[in-house]
Amino acid sequence: MILPDKFRDRCSPTYLKAIDKLELNLDNINIHETGQVISSFAKNYLTPKQYWEFWLSSFEFDAIFHEEFEESCLKIAKTAYFHLYYNKEWNEWNENWSHEHNDSLQAYGENCVKVINFQNKHYLERGFFKKDYQNYVVTEKDLQYPHDFLKECFHEFESEASCLPSKKLIKRYNEMLELYPRIKAAESDDIEKWFQLLVEVDDVDFVKDNVECRLGQDLLDVQLWKLYLAFLKENKQYKTLLETYSKYCRFFLDDKEMLEEYKQEMIEHGPIKLEWENLFDFELGNNSEEEKENFLTIDTKLKLAFFDKKITFKNERLTLQSSSKPEIFFKNTFLTGVINIENLNPYKSNFISSIIPFLYRCEAKHISLEKQNLAFNELKFLIQHGNVVDLRIDGCEIKDEKDEYIALEDIIKYLQNVEILT
Repeated sequence: MILPDKFRDRCSPTYLKAIDKLELNLDNINIHETGQVISSFAKNYLTPKQYWEFWLSSFEFDAIFHEEFEESCLKIAKTAYFHLYYNKEWNEWNENWSHEHNDSLQAYGENCVKVINFQNKHYLERGFFKKDYQNYVVTEKDLQYPHDFLKECFHEFESEASCLPSKKLIKRYNEMLELYPRIKAAESDDIEKWFQLLVEVDDVDFVKDNVECRLGQDLLDVQLWKLYLAFLKENKQYKTLLETYSKYCRFFLDDKEMLEEYKQEMIEHGPIKLEWENLFDFELGNNSEEEKENFLTIDTKLKLAFFDKKITFKNERLTLQSSSKPEIFFKNTFLTGVINIENLNPYKSNFISSIIPFLYRCEAKHISLEKQNLAFNELKFLIQHGNVVDLRIDGCEIKDEKDEYIALEDIIKYLQNVEILT
């Protein structure tokens, strides 16, 4: 078993089944197929660090294939990083490197990971004395967040700078120097205290990098996951927020409450492109160009008008008969622009209700519904994006789950930008 028992014992039942299948597959293949098996698993589930380490250790270095070896290692490191696993040693790994190649494996390339254990320490510790490490040039960015090599970076920066550091930079450096031991002391103490100290740095990327690296060491830390999600939402980091939800829900597979929370956040702040193969229904369409058969994006030219005429689709305007079957024309559809339902012939009071289940998201700014009966949740689906400027619901009956009419005040709170309401 690659995954320790103490980790397995805390996994959700559904995730554990997936892990057991992965372990069985790894037991029944030769070492050269390791990457294929782990990569396949990682396309559907958040993958613990042990498997990335196992995959990289399975490579046999051959100087003849130096470029192929390096390319494969970089690919593993990049994918593992998406799965929250960062290993600083991979950025300085040269123990097995051929003597013909006087460089190290820079697994994270030029990407600056602002972790408290300074990413480029190895350059400053050994780079000036060993030929197999290139020199590292300290810049101002290295002095503006707390880490374990801050003093050394400052001294190096001073010695190489063409002018004295600014007062602003020195002030920031001293603040970070004071914060570092406080953050280190809190690492094994109160997780909330540690998190708040990260926030004090006032650097969103610093918080992201350190939290994600810590999660990668312990994916089961639910408290930290939730602190991080709240931070991302508060700081309007919506792309990272949705990506993080997608990772959480591919590890804690039985947490249905969090899955529903994720769905609501996706409705409000999505869509985004996700690389997972096992997309949830509400994630479909994150790449409308590549997934057109699954997700139809119709821009502001859209008009849905249901009259007694032939079905047409011209210039992204869709016109249907009220007798049309919505499942033929809609599939995870993202509606924008105009929705106009009036003069239905034959009359059909639940026509918009029959369409909504086939929609992925609605951001229409102009909505006109005539004599339609729909549930309040269905109306909310159409207007909760908050950008409706024209809402006409003449002759409509809108009721809640108790079959009671909805007060106008309950509707208006979703209409922050409305100009016309009838």
